[in-house]
Amino acid sequence: MTSPQNTLLVATTLLLFLSFSKLSLTTFVSIDCGSYESTIDTNNITWIGDGAYIQFGESHQIPSAPSIFNTLRAFPYGNESCYSIEVENGEKVLSRATFFYGNYDNKSSPPIFDLHFDGNFWASVNTSMASSEYNLDYEAIYATKGNTTNICVTQKMPNHVPFITSLEVRSLNSTMYSQLEPNHSLILLGRYAFGADKSIRYPDDAYDRIWKTVSGDGLISRVKSDAFNIDISTVIDNPPQAAMNNAVTTPDKDHQILYHLFIPHKEVPLYINTYFSEVTKDAAGARSIEIHVDSNPVYGPIAPPFGSVEEVYIKKSLSQDTSLAFVARPDSTLPPILNAIEVYQIQPLANATDT
Repeated sequence: MTSPQNTLLVATTLLLFLSFSKLSLTTFVSIDCGSYESTIDTNNITWIGDGAYIQFGESHQIPSAPSIFNTLRAFPYGNESCYSIEVENGEKVLSRATFFYGNYDNKSSPPIFDLHFDGNFWASVNTSMASSEYNLDYEAIYATKGNTTNICVTQKMPNHVPFITSLEVRSLNSTMYSQLEPNHSLILLGRYAFGADKSIRYPDDAYDRIWKTVSGDGLISRVKSDAFNIDISTVIDNPPQAAMNNAVTTPDKDHQILYHLFIPHKEVPLYINTYFSEVTKDAAGARSIEIHVDSNPVYGPIAPPFGSVEEVYIKKSLSQDTSLAFVARPDSTLPPILNAIEVYQIQPLANATDT
């Protein structure tokens, strides 16, 4: 006989499963550009060929490149070429475009071209910045304005042929990044899981955000959380638990964690998310942190909770010369910690969607 408690447990588990299933059934498209086959990668992500999304361009192979990067689609004719992906009107999505030149045309001349989404400028893609083993990827978060989102590459200089290697579009929860105005987008500048020993993405992050690892100077050390489980539901942007399991810290409270902003020299509006989770239960309440910009405190105090997460966001116009520091407050008995960070440039959206 099933007890009421077990019935409740089964119902709760079923509800959680249905919620996750619903998430997995929204937009989660991975396009292997230039390919005619489907593959499943080591993260259990299914990649499909691009035939259903674009009807022109030239498919090329790079036999020496790893899977997903070993094909691309180039567009030698026409100024603008677009992929059209079905989405729900008004949903918030993360789009990621990846480029790997690999000297596919045997010209040893990496092209420069523009990248757009829905009629909005996204980035100037300079493939000469990539090495033979390094790809360029660009991410944007925005709300869709129709039943499709269009990702386009545009020729900007003669003889510079645009191409694309892979394209991904993921639905986000409508409450995520809610401090962003609807008429703006977020262009990713950096997303890092401090203390992690490898990059984190799907399935650890249900939205397939990629959290890269980062190494600091000799004064920064990696610390692992003692928490058996970290409740990420306490913050609206749903960072993966895998990114909260570790943090970085300094040897004592007199040292700070310094983060360098990889942004243009000119001042640009930024949206910065920082995540804090205490690593030891006994330290809860003993650690107090401030965030400084150019030695000036902009947020604090932050008391990282044990077993859950505190998220702090900053919207501020900053330049490459700006320093972002995480500092122990005078009343703190422990040094600062930092688990993860996301840095985006805020960019206004165009009034109309490009079709």
